[in-house]
Amino acid sequence: MNRLLSTIQFVVSLGGLLSSSGCAVEELESSCDINNDGFFNEHDVREDGTPVFDPIILDLIRDNLGIPSDQGIPIDYYLYLDELAIRETSLSSIEGLDCFESINILGFENMDEMPSDLSPLQNLPLYALSFFGTMDVDLSGLTDHHSLVSLSLAYSNVQSLTPLGRIPTLSELIISQNEGIDISNISELSGLNFLDASCCGLTDEDMEYLINHPNIERLGVNLDGNDISDEAIIRLKDAGIGSVIRRHIDCSRNPEGEAFTCDTDENGIIDGQELTRFNPALLAAIRDNLHIGEDDLLYADDLRSWGGLNLTNVDLTNLNGIECMSHLQSLWLDDFIHPNSHLDISALTSLAYLRFLNLSGRRGDFLGTVSNLTSLEVITMSDAGLTEVSELNRLPYLSHLIINRNFSIDLSGLEGMESLESLSVASCALSEQQIDEIIDYPWLVSNTALDLYDNFYTQSQIEELVRMGVLVFCEERAWGCSYRRSN
Repeated sequence: MNRLLSTIQFVVSLGGLLSSSGCAVEELESSCDINNDGFFNEHDVREDGTPVFDPIILDLIRDNLGIPSDQGIPIDYYLYLDELAIRETSLSSIEGLDCFESINILGFENMDEMPSDLSPLQNLPLYALSFFGTMDVDLSGLTDHHSLVSLSLAYSNVQSLTPLGRIPTLSELIISQNEGIDISNISELSGLNFLDASCCGLTDEDMEYLINHPNIERLGVNLDGNDISDEAIIRLKDAGIGSVIRRHIDCSRNPEGEAFTCDTDENGIIDGQELTRFNPALLAAIRDNLHIGEDDLLYADDLRSWGGLNLTNVDLTNLNGIECMSHLQSLWLDDFIHPNSHLDISALTSLAYLRFLNLSGRRGDFLGTVSNLTSLEVITMSDAGLTEVSELNRLPYLSHLIINRNFSIDLSGLEGMESLESLSVASCALSEQQIDEIIDYPWLVSNTALDLYDNFYTQSQIEELVRMGVLVFCEERAWGCSYRRSN
């Protein structure tokens, strides 16, 4: 299985994190010029007179960060901006975006126009990238990207996956609603664990490409809304495919034949009484994600087939109603705007297909529920006030765990998590003894990744990890760190 080549960090509190542990921090590196006041030179030009920064990009980033247009963007914001969403606008270029060296999650949604040159994205340590509803994206700029794990191309008129064949880390691919897409080279995406190809006009012929996929035993596919025979589905299962969502599902039932959790009328519309059960803030966010107007009808099939839901910074106390989204694969619940609100996530136990969960910045009693979500592969719970994580060893497929900035955390139990491929514990104030214990973890072998940035490690510990073949992230490149982190 492919190893994640760069660990993932999400939105962080801005401030003095670089010096909080007492570790020596070398001078920050950047491909972009910084003036004497600690601001990037936003008006820099290249030798040919073209600007380094596209002004629209700068305006959008100011909007994301809440910085007035007449103020400069401090260096800290460039180094700590982890997530960025750009929606419903036109871009002629993305010049300057690569100066934001910490962006891990990036979304271009329902864009009116996108530039053909996406090569600046090659320099970003992206984990998740979305082009939802953005037409005719030129994917050639993503070829050879070194860290991309999740890519969404839903509703994007993509016709070929050829440029993606050289992204070694790609694990999750969403291509739903791209009618006529050619998946003949899908076997080149050898690390793929999940493919959402719903409503793509696929036929029995296309199933041969899935049958020959080298990772078929771990591969989960959503084939809903395609013209595929029962015989072809049976052949997929006989070939040992990890899981498959059937092409025709009664809206009142889920694939296992158990009662579907949403009450609907004879047309599959969620009735008014059922809608009163939803948390109002959650329902509004779902409508926003699915681009369904406040007064429009909600169809159960739309909710149950949706793969990813972004609830970042939504003020929630519970998730009542999320059970209707029974095939949710990825869920963003991170929140750094409402630090005092506690979130009850018990409703997530009904989501049998959830693979990615972001709870960074939230507060609540999470671990009991999270440890029962046995399909999870990626968890991020940075800045979540965690003190222990032992219950997570009940997750058989957990491969990437990001728990940065949880001070005084006890890591007991992680030593037995044989499925882990990367662990990020940046800025957790870990002691030299705790790091010794991590070094002895049986799963920490060659090509696994460990982010120890801003902890009390020693030179000998880093050098030992490097000898083991671990991709270790820290401040001291001279000690053999695999990558000079910006934050």
